[in-house]
Amino acid sequence: MLCAAAVRSTLSSYVAARQASRHALSAAHPRCQHWHQHPRRQHGTATPAMSTEHVQHEARLPAGVAEQVGAIHASGKKLCLFVTGGAAQAISWLLCVPGASSTIVDAQVPYSHDALVKVLGTEPTDGFSSRATASAMARAAYLRAVRLSQPGDAPIGVGAACALVSRDVKKGDHRAWIATYDGRRSRSCRVQLQKGLRNRVGEDAAVSVQLLSMVADACNTPAAVAPGPGAEILDAEETTMSDPIAALLSGGVSTVELSGGQVYVDAPREGLVLLPGSFNPLHQGHEELLRAAEAACAARGAQRRPCFEIAVANADKGTIARADLEARLEPFLDRGLPVVLTRAPLFTQKAALFKNTTFVVGHDTAARLVMTKYYRNSHEEMVRQFVELDRAGCNFLVGGRVAGDDCFKTLDDVDVPSEFRAMRMFEGIPEDAFRVDISSTELRQQAEGDA
Repeated sequence: MLCAAAVRSTLSSYVAARQASRHALSAAHPRCQHWHQHPRRQHGTATPAMSTEHVQHEARLPAGVAEQVGAIHASGKKLCLFVTGGAAQAISWLLCVPGASSTIVDAQVPYSHDALVKVLGTEPTDGFSSRATASAMARAAYLRAVRLSQPGDAPIGVGAACALVSRDVKKGDHRAWIATYDGRRSRSCRVQLQKGLRNRVGEDAAVSVQLLSMVADACNTPAAVAPGPGAEILDAEETTMSDPIAALLSGGVSTVELSGGQVYVDAPREGLVLLPGSFNPLHQGHEELLRAAEAACAARGAQRRPCFEIAVANADKGTIARADLEARLEPFLDRGLPVVLTRAPLFTQKAALFKNTTFVVGHDTAARLVMTKYYRNSHEEMVRQFVELDRAGCNFLVGGRVAGDDCFKTLDDVDVPSEFRAMRMFEGIPEDAFRVDISSTELRQQAEGDA
């Protein structure tokens, strides 16, 4: 076990290296701290919108494709597509028809082995052209769509893993596996192509048409195109998660977000200002604390989406009962407040899910976070966990609250080790920016007394 002096030395070295890295980056790239997405400049007069018939003629799209894409763009869904080995024309068609900017979040063609592994985060488990790979691509695309869209949007991930005609004659089938995923419904199928009937462009077009058909179905839009002769649709499969909360409570999924009237499953966002708690019950103080935290982040140039978090699993208390959880969720739904449910009671677990996030805590929680007794009386374990949080890009905003001695206490009353201050892991919210002298415990006691 390292002595305290050695731990401090190790942490000081880490902090110094981290700060040196920041200075070097700033010197090399002075603008790196301020990235802005500039709106497109407008030159001249606006270009008149083209009809789907005009697009069909100018781009020479297959019959019915422009109308199908137009209906997809009108659905209000947000699409992210990952395709490999083929189906690339589908991306082009989706972009050729006006309205793509309101629908397409991202589209990628991870063609090489390494590119596909990077998209999936792991090696394909069943070869490159398989149901498993296409489904994994659709789920990865869904996660990216969620992270690049706004709460309330309806994202869909699309994946296609193809094995089409190539320069060398294939011994196996010419085929494509296509999948869609929207967080609750997963669909997949295989397109079996007759060998020798089409060239590479023709095979790509056939599977692209089927991809559009499946996207249309995922968008609740009637499918109006088909891949044509010599392209058989086989092994269609659909699974639906009817109860995401039950899946979370049983450990089947890791997160369920309820925001903007939508349900997002296993799609933790990054760059949040997140207020964790039991919210038993939710009260005005919680809402004002999150608003103050969001304003504090904005004041330092960090635009973060506000959200509440309830961890349904706890090492000491077990998993929260379904009825109890629903009672706690009701005020969030009534007030239209975003809340994400997790199975992550520890902040290191939360940081692994919600990278680059600011966690909002009260004075009492901040005080416990720097007590070694909560780290098996190990200072080095506490240091290790804070370094892990820092590497995930996470930190803490601390709101004041009335302590047991009836005094209002803030971050200034927390004995934060100097090393953690150097890492900028904690920032306080001033009393004049937030103070609400109310607690969930008091409200529960009052409710029990009234009963």
